[in-house]
Amino acid sequence: RHHKHRYDLDSLPDSPYIVTGNVLVNQGVTLTIEAGVEVDFNGYFIHVDGALRAEGTASLNVSFTGTAVTNEGNFIVFKSSSIDYDSATDTGNLINHASFYVKPNGGPGISGYGADGAIHPFFTGTGGPKISNSTITSLNGSAIVLRSSGALISNNILKGASSGIDSQGSQGATITNNVIYGSTNGFRCIAPPVAFDHNILVGTGVGTGIEIETNGSCHASGKFEYNLISGYRTGISTTKNPGFSLHYNSIFNEI
Repeated sequence: RHHKHRYDLDSLPDSPYIVTGNVLVNQGVTLTIEAGVEVDFNGYFIHVDGALRAEGTASLNVSFTGTAVTNEGNFIVFKSSSIDYDSATDTGNLINHASFYVKPNGGPGISGYGADGAIHPFFTGTGGPKISNSTITSLNGSAIVLRSSGALISNNILKGASSGIDSQGSQGATITNNVIYGSTNGFRCIAPPVAFDHNILVGTGVGTGIEIETNGSCHASGKFEYNLISGYRTGISTTKNPGFSLHYNSIFNEI
């Protein structure tokens, strides 16, 4: 349905919606995807300059798939001009109660420019999206790649081929109460979140649970607390004297 400054994908009889060309959500426009709707990227992508709201429920998720084999599509890209999530008004970019499945060589599910990962919010502003209560599986790269400050990532189940979450520029992000499993690395940090806490990370016998890059700024700030880390070759890795808070994490079954 088309309203002034708003487009709604809310017809379950018309689902799945199969994308037949690249989609642009202009500034001042909101694309809302309602509970129960399935979107097949079909090798194309959605470019968000305005706002995208995928609003599922606990019993009826929004579903994203990428059935076409491609290296150029099957993703959503959030640009710096898009609307940051505002918790006070519950407005802006939101992905809640959604499921993503991206098969090998199918391209990423939500991405920045050609990057790997099922979710890759590309923000340069001071805020970011809210991604919550979702199941995200990428067999290509990382489940979530963050290049945004202020992102809120909570209560998700994440599986990526390389990392569960790859934080490349996310000063101000809060990452809490997620389950990360089946990835080579659990959480890889180049630029720190404000908080990475109360997450469960379960590895596959290789890689690192929390890897803090020494050439980034993660060693200077951030909070890594109350995480449970199991099944990695290394629980936590950093080679600089930390300036961040690293307390109360539980590490067991290192390989």
